[in-house]
Amino acid sequence: MDIIAVGGAQETIPSDDMYNKFIYMIELMKQYNYDEQKMYESYPFKIKGLVFSSILHVANKYMIRIADTLGQETQEIREWISRSQPRTR
Repeated sequence: MDIIAVGGAQETIPSDDMYNKFIYMIELMKQYNYDEQKMYESYPFKIKGLVFSSILHVANKYMIRIADTLGQETQEIREWISRSQPRTR
């Protein structure tokens, strides 16, 4: 009934398959008691915010330039950058 009453609603309703995937993700999060560390370690896939990750990656590159200018150690920053590099399979 709601898709009849609201114009365009049909396009926003997920398919049964997509809905079941959402429910699966929620059930997994419940199993981990929404503990971010446990979910990060055990979740079957990782989700990253593309925009935030890109900004962080570029900021870390500039941090290396600043550290080099100041004659400071950059190893820790390079480790941060390695975490934001795209991973290939």
